Amino acid sequence: MKKAWKQIVDSFDIEVVLICDSKEDGYHLAKQLAEEHGFNDYDVVFIEYLNKMARIRLRINVSQVGSHYSWLSEKVNSLDNEKR
Repeated sequence: MKKAWKQIVDSFDIEVVLICDSKEDGYHLAKQLAEEHGFNDYDVVFIEYLNKMARIRLRINVSQVGSHYSWLSEKVNSLDNEKR
C-alpha cells in the first residue's frame, strides 16, 4: 500500500481554532503549532479573530517547484520496467 504522505504533490491545509488573546497571538500560536509538528515550510493563509478565538488556516508546503517528487520517480521507474 502506498504512503499517503508520498502522494502529496505540493501542499496541504490545516484549519484550526485556537484560544488566544489577540489575532497576533493566534498567528504566533499557529506558527508554533506547525513547527512543533516538524513543518518548517508553511504559510498562514487565513486568520479570523473573534471572542478570544482565532480560526486559522495553515498551508503546509511539502514540495516546492523543482523539488524531487517521489511520486514522479516511481512513475518513471514503472515506465522503465514496462519497457524491459
